Amino acid sequence: MAGSGSLHIRRHVVTYRCVDRDAGTLATGSLDEALDEGLTAHLDEALAAVGAFAAGGVWLIRRIDLSIAIGKTWSAQRIARAMARCVAVEVARTVSDGANGSSVIWFPDRATFVARYLGDVARGRAKRRWEYAEFASADGGAAAAILEVTRDSPGDVIDALRRFTVDDVDDVLRTLSRGDALAMLGLLASDVELALRDPLDAVISALVEAPGAARLGADLAALALFVHAVRNGAPASVSTAVRAEQVAQLAVAIARQSPERARHVAEAIIHGSWSELDAGLLADLAPIVSWPPDARTTAASAVLHSAHGGAANQPDEHRSVTTRLGGMFLLLPLLDEMPWSAATATWPPLDGVDAQSVARFVVMIAALGSDRNAIAASDPLLRMTCGIPTSLTAAAVSAWLGALPEPAIRAFESAMVAQLTAHGRASGHMVLATTDVGIVAVDSKRGVLIAVAADDPESLRDLAARLADTFGRPITLDAVETWIEACLHPDSRSGRIDDHIDPIEVVRLADLREQTAWTRLGPPFELPPRIGSIMLTTAQALLRDLAWRLPGLAHSSLPYLWQNVLACSASVDFETDRVVATLSRAPMHMLLSLTGMNRRLLMFPATGARPWILTQT
Repeated sequence: MAGSGSLHIRRHVVTYRCVDRDAGTLATGSLDEALDEGLTAHLDEALAAVGAFAAGGVWLIRRIDLSIAIGKTWSAQRIARAMARCVAVEVARTVSDGANGSSVIWFPDRATFVARYLGDVARGRAKRRWEYAEFASADGGAAAAILEVTRDSPGDVIDALRRFTVDDVDDVLRTLSRGDALAMLGLLASDVELALRDPLDAVISALVEAPGAARLGADLAALALFVHAVRNGAPASVSTAVRAEQVAQLAVAIARQSPERARHVAEAIIHGSWSELDAGLLADLAPIVSWPPDARTTAASAVLHSAHGGAANQPDEHRSVTTRLGGMFLLLPLLDEMPWSAATATWPPLDGVDAQSVARFVVMIAALGSDRNAIAASDPLLRMTCGIPTSLTAAAVSAWLGALPEPAIRAFESAMVAQLTAHGRASGHMVLATTDVGIVAVDSKRGVLIAVAADDPESLRDLAARLADTFGRPITLDAVETWIEACLHPDSRSGRIDDHIDPIEVVRLADLREQTAWTRLGPPFELPPRIGSIMLTTAQALLRDLAWRLPGLAHSSLPYLWQNVLACSASVDFETDRVVATLSRAPMHMLLSLTGMNRRLLMFPATGARPWILTQT
């Protein structure tokens, strides 16, 4: 069901139950006629009457069961009206109950839905998913499925591109061959559109988001630059595709040279010294000759910097740094609200760096996702904003954390839980469930992870005692498995889970393994399970805090939160009197705009009195 007011029923199954054989013979004819011809005619009116589309967006509903009594003398038209009302009421009720992530899924618009499908296809996660039934099967391979949806609905894919994250683009490109890239670029740029302004600047700017495009080869690089330019507002036209091919050719021409030769080629391009280039290279770069000097300078410098670590004629007075982890700037203000002083009061400093800074740094790395641990640990902007020098290695942090005594770890847990409780985010009523990191205690009302223990009886009993000590009051524990419940002391048990937990939360428990895997710290860190678990739960609390502040996302999973809100890049410009951090657009950037989280003033000790201005393209 889409927010535009349309309902598409992919499959329906009807069972007739009749009071007697004669009545059934007469009624089934009218029922068949009502289903075949009358139902559609009355559905729009019925849906509008109950306000089924008021919620907006795209709703995917796996199944709706209806039961309706029909009089044997009713006409086909009357039957159709009654059935339409029944369908409309049930659709409206399902939408009113909200998405649960399993049988009812919501997207803000069609473009976000298609973007999610393309991303899942590229990552091998789209096979046999009921919500993707309208698309061609991905069994023939990711590239074939991506090209198929592009061929069938290029407009939808173009709209989806504008919701793509940098990670999404990279994942799609990995599935495509050179021929696939050429085919997809041709399908996307099929409209001969007269642009009001030359898209060259937008395509050159895309080099910042795709610094490694030159290493893909000219064809894939052209598609990458086209996609990034379209994401940032360029028209999906032939002119943009042509400019993308030209910029890709320039990027490849510089990147394939030796470092010394690359600098020479870049300088020649910047100054228009075409006679210094050999005939073959000049032939490849022929379209660049007519570019404006500023465009040649920006493009050549960007490629040289990403390919060989240098820049030609780049001004020193205005330094720009980019990061793929732009979501950190949305989390850093929330990170500051956590009780770091109380949590690390007994922790020693590490090589001159205070314990609070190191703990904040590690929790932020965990919150950005386990797939990005290594990238985040070395990200210069993350280190700068957290006050971590480049000389402080992950191995040193791991050794320092591993040496913390148990009382210091418990003090950290207690401080974090005390704040959660004070803010109404931990109720003291928890569910114990099995995950890949052991047994986790999850607050049954707010879904935040509180603690982790090994999956053995002694550790479970220790966990129960530890939780009671941490909360400083009696707590209630439920278990999703009988053996866990049997390990608990009778005083802490409240009975079976279905007697106490909201059904919505029970559905979410099935995703716990995915949730814990998201914030589990791996290489380059090597942490003991006990210290790893408090970093995991603290990062979970940070992400849940973000989810609670975004309309409609309070119960979203962590991967969903990343893909739709946090998966954005950032360009940071260090100016004389300020630092400007500009986020690219995540799929649900409008939610950030509604809350003001993407436009704010930040302060970091590393830059002294210079304020950081957070904004979004």
